[in-house]
Amino acid sequence: MTSRSGLEKPGSPVFRFCALSEALNSARGWFSGRKWLHFAALAALDERGSAHDVANSILSTAKALKRQAGWFSPLRSALRYVAGAALLHQNDSAVDVVAELARVRKLFRQCRLRRGGVQEVIAILLWNCTRTDERVQAIQVVRFKELYDEMKSHHWWLTSPAFYPVLAALADEKCGGAHVGARIEPLYLALHAQGFRRGAILLHMASMLSLRPEAPDEIALRCKSLREELWDRDMKVRSAQYKDLALLCLLDYPVPAIVAQMVEHEAELERMKPRPPRRVRLRLAADISTYVSTHNNRALRTLRLSKLLCDMQNTLDLEALAVTRAQQFNSTR
Repeated sequence: MTSRSGLEKPGSPVFRFCALSEALNSARGWFSGRKWLHFAALAALDERGSAHDVANSILSTAKALKRQAGWFSPLRSALRYVAGAALLHQNDSAVDVVAELARVRKLFRQCRLRRGGVQEVIAILLWNCTRTDERVQAIQVVRFKELYDEMKSHHWWLTSPAFYPVLAALADEKCGGAHVGARIEPLYLALHAQGFRRGAILLHMASMLSLRPEAPDEIALRCKSLREELWDRDMKVRSAQYKDLALLCLLDYPVPAIVAQMVEHEAELERMKPRPPRRVRLRLAADISTYVSTHNNRALRTLRLSKLLCDMQNTLDLEALAVTRAQQFNSTR
C-alpha cells in the first residue's frame, strides 16, 4: 500500500501522519488555509479509524468549537483544528469544552493569576485533553500558581503567561508546585553552562526538563550530547529548536537510539510529496519520535501537545504580524 505522499510503510507513525494530512487537506474548506494541517495531523496520531473518518471528525469538532466560542475567543482561529484533533478521544461536546474553559478561568482569577489570553486557553485545553475522568480541580490551579510564582522569583522579566501551557503539564505532578519549580533554576544555569543561549526559550527548555529525575548537571550534559550528535548528522539544533530538543531528552532511551530514530523518521519525511523544507522535517521528526514514547507517560504527552498548540499559535501570530507590516508598508507608500 502506497499513499499519495509516496510512503510504503502503513505501520509507521510517519505513514499515519501523511495519511491524516492528506485526508484533512482533501476535506478542508476552500477558505480554511493549510497552515494547521500538520499540527492537527500530529495531534490526532493516536486516533483509531480510517484517516478519512478521523479528518471528518476533526473538522466537525472544530466547526462546533467555533460555533460555541465567543467572538473574540482564540477558538475561532485555526487553533480550533488542533484543539479539535486533541479533544477527539475525550468525547466531550463543544458546549462542555467551552463551559469548562469558563469554569477554570474563574479558578485562575480566584488564585490571582494574571490573565493569559490565548496561552491561558491553551493551558486549560491541555488539562481537558489529557485528563482521565475527573475535571480540573482547584488543587491543580494552586500548584500552577506556586510554579508560576517560583519561576517569577528567579526571572521576573522572562516569566510571563507564555509559560502557562508548559506549567499546565508540570502542575499535574503530585508534589507541590514550589518543589517542582525549585528544580527549574538549577537546570537553567546548568544548561547555560553547557553553551545553551540564555533567554525565555532556555527557561522553557529548563521547565520541560524538570520532569527528569537526574541532577541538573547530568541532564544538561545529556542535552549537550544529544545536540552534538544531531549536529554530526547535519541536523542543526539552534535556539528555536530548544523545545524539540527538550522533548527528545525526556525520552527514556540512550542518546544514540534517539538520534537513530530521528534519522529514520527524517528520511521517511524526505520522501513526502510535496517534500517539506528541512527545518520543518526536523520539527516533524522530533514530534513523531516523541509521540512513539508517550503512550504511558501523561506528563510527556501533555508537553508534546502543549508544544503543538503553542507552535500553531506562534504560526498564526507570525502570519498576523506579516499582514500588519504589509499594511503599514502600503500605507506609507
